[in-house]
Amino acid sequence: MAIETLQTLSYSDGSKGWPSFYTFYPDYMIGMNSYFYSFKGGNLYQHNTNSLRNNYYGVQGSSSITSVFNPKPTLDIKLFKTLSLESDDSWTVTNLNTDLNAGSMASAYFEKKEGEWFTFIRSNENTVNWNLRSANGLGSASVVAGAANATVITFTEPVGSILSIGDAIYAKTNQS
Repeated sequence: MAIETLQTLSYSDGSKGWPSFYTFYPDYMIGMNSYFYSFKGGNLYQHNTNSLRNNYYGVQGSSSITSVFNPKPTLDIKLFKTLSLESDDSWTVTNLNTDLNAGSMASAYFEKKEGEWFTFIRSNENTVNWNLRSANGLGSASVVAGAANATVITFTEPVGSILSIGDAIYAKTNQS
């Protein structure tokens, strides 16, 4: 049984197309003087004027973004490690899923650089997938030194850009 999803579409004269989809259902909506307004049940609403998000006409909703990043999976293998966001503020990603892993990004992890927000994707605890390129294949460490909160690991071969700050490194120990 298919679940039907209803959406409100908006048309733009400038782009001669339908650039936006909304999950709320106004009686009428209009953009005017850099603001977005809608009417519902005879009441006027001005949007994007407070910090409460996804609340339309007293009904709280949630956000979801579904994207296809790899239309040629057999030709172009991708390893996602970061996210950038064009926004006036950072936000929290509570559940990020790929075909191989799951992660999250708290709003406090984002850093603003040149007008955009950046963060690296953190894997959820206890969800290490050993089939991931980022979970193995780093090589042998020649030196491990420093305190537990400032450990420096020197590898015998360069690891390149496969590691990011905050990644977990697991060691295989030889046991007799």
